[in-house]
Order: sequence, then structure tokens, then C-alpha cells
Amino acid sequence: MTTASKPWRNLRLIALLFIVLGLAAAGRVIASRVAVEQANRTVEMVMDYDEILNLARTQGYALEPLLVDLRSSGLTSVAVAEDTLQRLAADGRLGCWSGSALAAMGRAGGPIDPAIAGLAAAGRLRGDYTYVLPADDATAQTVMAEFRRRLGPDVLGELPLSAGRRLLEVRREVATAEAFPLGPRPEDYRYLAGLGFRVVPRLVNYRGATAVDIQQELSALAKEGHASTVVFAGKEVLGFPDNLRATAGGLTANHLTLGLIETPVQLSLVPQAGLADLTSLVGYRAARVYAISRKELDKITPAEMRDRWVRSAKERNIRVMYLRPFLVVPGQELRQVNLDHVRNTRDDFLLSGYRLGPAQGFREVHVPRWATALIVLAIAAGGWFLLLDIVALRFRTGLALLVVALGGALFATFVFPGLKHALSLQMMALASALIFPTLGTAYPLKRWRRVRGRNSLVSVVGVAFVSVVAATAISLVGAFFIASLLADIRYLLEFDYFRGVKLVHIVPMALLSLIYAANYGASGDGGEGRRAGPSGRAPDVAGPPHDVVPEVARFLRTKVRAEHVALLLLAAVAGYIYIGRTGNTSGLPVSSLELNARAGLERLLVARPRTKEFLIGHPAMLMAAWAALRGYPTLVFPLILAGSIGQVSAVNSFEHLRTPFALSLLRGFNGLVLGTAIGLAALLIIDPIARWLRDRLGGGRRA
Repeated sequence: MTTASKPWRNLRLIALLFIVLGLAAAGRVIASRVAVEQANRTVEMVMDYDEILNLARTQGYALEPLLVDLRSSGLTSVAVAEDTLQRLAADGRLGCWSGSALAAMGRAGGPIDPAIAGLAAAGRLRGDYTYVLPADDATAQTVMAEFRRRLGPDVLGELPLSAGRRLLEVRREVATAEAFPLGPRPEDYRYLAGLGFRVVPRLVNYRGATAVDIQQELSALAKEGHASTVVFAGKEVLGFPDNLRATAGGLTANHLTLGLIETPVQLSLVPQAGLADLTSLVGYRAARVYAISRKELDKITPAEMRDRWVRSAKERNIRVMYLRPFLVVPGQELRQVNLDHVRNTRDDFLLSGYRLGPAQGFREVHVPRWATALIVLAIAAGGWFLLLDIVALRFRTGLALLVVALGGALFATFVFPGLKHALSLQMMALASALIFPTLGTAYPLKRWRRVRGRNSLVSVVGVAFVSVVAATAISLVGAFFIASLLADIRYLLEFDYFRGVKLVHIVPMALLSLIYAANYGASGDGGEGRRAGPSGRAPDVAGPPHDVVPEVARFLRTKVRAEHVALLLLAAVAGYIYIGRTGNTSGLPVSSLELNARAGLERLLVARPRTKEFLIGHPAMLMAAWAALRGYPTLVFPLILAGSIGQVSAVNSFEHLRTPFALSLLRGFNGLVLGTAIGLAALLIIDPIARWLRDRLGGGRRA
């Protein structure tokens, strides 16, 4: 070692020490996160009561035996919506019409109270109001009390009929009045609880609710319906905007878990006004709910649906499964189809290591300030190493930039926007996702320059194997930083989530192109560059052998030929497919063949490896090593770009923060093993073919 190189070596060791300390801090946070994730293994299987009633009515089944069989098959809970005029009318407890429809019936002498004809003739029925004819006094009292309590005394009037009956006038249009929530039906709760079910109330907010009303209602539900989970219906949570604390107090006092409904695209939560604030007020005692629309359910088989239920618990930490009965299964008896579906779903959950029961919230994972500080310092140090892979720096400049990077990371995280749930934390996580996959891919790329000339097949295979393993290990350092930096409960429940997924799939390729130019030159010859000094550089300069700006300029001056245009078009198509297949809202379809292959891998390996890793990225990395060592420099650049896909994808698994950390780690391991096996098989097949072609064509090894 020369005197000039020793300061650089010490400086690199200091930067590496920051990364090691950050990794240790991340490990401590990840251990806490894994403990929280593994402690919550209880799944609640819920079915909608109205849909059970609909199944019984349309198929002529007796309700109670059907419910008893569903309970014995494994259904834990029944979701019960609030009463509405529409529900009460379907149960035969009242009649409900618009004023214009009722007046027409009265004039025609329809089979209702004769006094209605007189009301119509006297012009007492308004066409834009809704009229309700209760079947008994108890129903009349309930409807009157709830409308007046929720909308005020002026919303409802009474019109006398014969024999002491009364017609209720709701001063709202019929579409609004029929769907207006009138509160839970206590007898339904008692009935279902008596059959052994827990009730999941689907409560709707109303502006007349007082703090006392809310707390009494929640206490009654917990007592009469053995409720343990509440899933609010509509666009607001109960108590919004002024009584959220009362709702939170009622939920907490009665040990009720708040249900958070996942969006149909399985990204984030269905928006409900006040939901985030209420979840915070209950200390994040909440569980994510997975429901599937009736339209989609009618297109899939029960077996496919069971796979979705188990996958949602395993991969997205869903703990409330909102089942709907199958109503369309050609050639099969629906009662047995639904009982088998519930039973088989229960068995699948049990076989996967889950318990059945009331959903529980996840405990909070606390990320200490000292751990956050060490992690952001480590990410900054990684960024400094990345800069040294692209540009050569004098020692003083390198030292100054390291100090600026470390200080800037601390300032941006702790001083400028604040600590918890800050945009700065998401920006540091994004930086980690950009830096470490690039460093991981660049590490073997630089190493291949030093080991060229190892010609035996055993040496080539060994270098290729070490390359893909080392690259993945470096990339996973960044993944660990992301998983720990964003370990907060808000990310687990998906109130917040990692941002910049599309960017992560583009930027590392651009950075890697610069690193390639700086290390191999625009021509890919891998020469030593043109810097001053006996070894091609100034004495106190560290970095790649080529100046990246002149090399990029040389590349841009390259004469464009037809094959370049063809390759550019091919790259554009590949890039469109690559980017289009990322994220949860991809517009590109997935073939049935690929879906079946995914399902098979999931059954075989538990954690299905990503296609981009084991079929593209890792094999391409191995083949890039082969091309570099065997003397095919024109193949190295496209193959190493393809290899970076595997590294980016491996880190991307950890960006889905709702996915348990252990599952993401297993997914990455499976992808590495399977991808390495495929890549080595391809290498062993292609190598003799390439040598044979080279010998036949008379070409020697290209230096």
C-alpha cells in the first residue's frame, strides 16, 4: 500500500463502519417487527348476513339450519348492516312508496288502507316525499324514533288511517329514505349470538349522534352481539367530525377492533372520512379487511377464492376475511358449495398455521431515534460509495463529500421536517432502494475487470456464482434499511406506504450505465483510462479508471446504424413491459399460463419467487459474468442491465411493508436459489456452444 492510498483506505473503512452500524440498528428494529408480525396469527372469517338471507330466500333454504351448518363449518362471525326501510320492507315489516306511487295506488283502489285514496284525493300526498306503512306499532315506533333522532323532529310526520293505523311521512325522496340507516336491530344480534357467532356491526355515521349515543350503542353491540370487530359502512366513520373521541372511547372500553377495508386493487385502504384519526385514537387496535365484489366472485371458482383468502393473510397481513356466499355455480347445489367453501377455507388457514377467532390488532413497532439516526447515516454512506463508483475524486473532496452526506442525512431526517411519519423518512427509504441495488450490481461488474483471464469453466462458474450471491447480499442491505426505517404501524396497516416504485425500476439502470462507462469505457474495452500518473491517475485520486463525462460524450457521438435503431426499439418494448408490470395497478394483463405457474410455485415453495428475479435478473447476472470472463465484451452491458432487474426486484419485495418480513426474505432466498440454478444451467449449455461457434467461425477470444 502506498502512502497516498492509505488515507483512502481508512476513509472507506469509516464509511463502511457507518453501514455496519446501520445494519446492526436495522436488525434490532426488524427483530421487533418480526415478533409483532408472528404474534398475530388469528383470522376472522365473516359472512354478510343480508347475503345469507338472500341465499336462503332465493334457494328456499330454512335460515336457521343454514346458519348452524355455516357455524359448524368454521364461519366465526356474521356482518350485520343497520336496518333500513328497504330491509324492513323485505322482511314484511312495513310498506314503503314514493308519494306519487302511493297516490296512484290509492286512486286505483290498490290493496292498502282505503283512507289513502282520500289522502290522495285531498292532495295530502307529496310526490317527492316517502310514505311508510308499518305492519305493527313496534315497527312504527322504531322507525319514528330513529328518523327523528338522526335527522331531527321535522323530518317525519304522521297521517291517520282507519282502525288506528298510521301512515308515516318521511320528508325525503324515496331513494334517500329507503337507504337511510336506522340503527342495528338488537334481536338480530341476540339471535346470531345465540347460534355461536360473533357479530361484526356495519355501522353508519349520522350527524345527530351525540357522544352518549355512540358509547351506549357500542356497549350494547359488544354485550348483545358478542361483537369484537366493527367495520364502518359508508364514506365516514361513526362520530365524524366532532365525536371521534367518543367513538374511540367506546371501541377501546369494549375491546372492539376497528376494521380497515382494503381497496379492490389491494393497495391502501378504502377512504372513509375520519378513519386515520380514529385509528390513531384507538392506538392502532385495527385489522385490515379483505372483501371481494359480487361481480368478481361470480367469475371465479371456490378453489381460486380459497387461494386468495390464504394469500391475503400470508402476504398482506389481512386478518378479517369478508366472505360472500356463492350464488352462481353451474351444475352444483349452492348450499353444499358454500358449506364446503367455508370448511375448506378454514382447513387451509389451519394448515397454513393460522388460528380462527376474533381479529386482533398488531402491536406498534417503535423505531428508536438512535436507530433511525444510524440507518440514515448508513444510507448516506452507501450513497457516497455509489458516487465513487461513477466519478474519481481527490481525497479532500471525497472526505468533504462524506461529511456533507452524513450531516445532510441527519439534518433532513431530524431537523427539517421532524421524525415520525415524515416525508424525509420515505425519501431516505427511496434513496436506499436506489443506492444499494446499484451498488450490488456494480460490485461484480468492477470485479470482473480484475479476474479476466480465468479461462477454465470451473473458474467461470465460481466467479459467476459468487457474483450473483454478493450482488444480492449488498442489495439486501438496502432492503433491510427500508424494512426497518418504515417499520411503523402506519405502514403495516397501509395508511402510509413506500413511494417511488416506478422510479426504483428506472434509476438504477441509468446509474449502472454510468458505472459501466466509468469502468469499461464507452467502447467496453475495460482499459485503464487516461488519467495522469504512473498508474493512469493522480496520486491521491480514487474512483473508476475512466472519466464518465467524456466516455458518455464518446458514446453519444457513435454513428447510428440500422442495428442500433432495431436494438433501441427492442429495448423500448422491453422497457414498456418491464415498467408496465410493476406495482399493483399494472395495465398489462397476466396470462393464465403465468398465473397457473405462480400458483404452482407458491404451493411448492410457500413464498413464490418473483419471475423477474429467477427467470431474468439472476440468470442474466450469471451470463454477464460468463461474457466478461470468456471475452464477449459487447454482451456484458446488456446482460448486466438485465441482471440489475433481479437486484431491484429483490429489494422491491421489502418495499411492500404490509408483507411480513420473514416472507419477503424467504421469497428473495427462493428467487436466488432458483435463478442461480437456471442461470448455471444456461451457462453450462451456452458455453460449449459458444466455443464451438467461435472455433468454427475462426474467431479467437476477444480481449
